[in-house]
Amino acid sequence: MKKIVAVSFFLLAVLRFINLGKIPIFIDEQTYLRLGKTAIENPDALFLSLKFLVFPVVPWTLGIFQLVFDPFLSPLYLGRLVMVIADFISAFFIFQIGKKILNQKYAVFSAIIYLTIPLNFFHSRLVLLEPITNMFFLAGFYYYLEIISSQKKIKVVKLATKTLS
Repeated sequence: MKKIVAVSFFLLAVLRFINLGKIPIFIDEQTYLRLGKTAIENPDALFLSLKFLVFPVVPWTLGIFQLVFDPFLSPLYLGRLVMVIADFISAFFIFQIGKKILNQKYAVFSAIIYLTIPLNFFHSRLVLLEPITNMFFLAGFYYYLEIISSQKKIKVVKLATKTLS
């Protein structure tokens, strides 16, 4: 069973990274990447994304990754890479939620199903709001479940606040 799960996750990861840079760029992607670069270059433009009704964490995250990895990767490929990583973190939170609610067998099944949904596969390979927003929602839900079931409520509340803020 463990080999099947490992092979499944490996194949799903490989499928996400194949031809990541060959998909044509969309207007939304260009906007998010440019907002990220502008937010990093000009501190007065940190909240410029709100003018375009964009969740500010997405441009900030993209801008930070562009600042660090720009000499090595193209901004488009880098932005898409960040989204794929956010999607795998979402799958990890789905696994944790499934393990907490049911058991490990169903948690693995839930994470694999999440990673194979075609619309999710499409959205995770583009620079869009969905992967990062989904990741933060799942993280918040997981920490909410932790707060409900934990005796150490103060520590978990602090961790949830840091994650969601």
